[in-house]
Amino acid sequence: EPTGTFIIRSGAWTLVTTVLEDTCGGTPGGSISMAHIVIPSADGQSIVFTYNTTGTSFVLQRTTGVNVFAGTYNTPSLEGAAAVSVQITFDASGVTYMGTESVTHPSGCIVRSVWAGRAD
Repeated sequence: EPTGTFIIRSGAWTLVTTVLEDTCGGTPGGSISMAHIVIPSADGQSIVFTYNTTGTSFVLQRTTGVNVFAGTYNTPSLEGAAAVSVQITFDASGVTYMGTESVTHPSGCIVRSVWAGRAD
């Protein structure tokens, strides 16, 4: 279990996601900004990540070191449920993060993105 003191700003955040690869027919390079909420657990071992627009929530578990969190969840797609894998690394002050997201659709096509988040 990862140890070490770490503070993550709880509450409103902004996420900018930029598509790096899209084998599903989309065009890489596009970016979108999304509001979300980050709530860390009391013991610092997980965070709940919720998108404001859809209410979709998922849990990221603390993995290695002090500030790395990762997890998976399913999201609806035109073909059925798509598997999403996320990993984010917070800065030492807990007010920004960088990360990656990989969405695998039932057809096997993949959309990979890079994330940049900041507390509002």
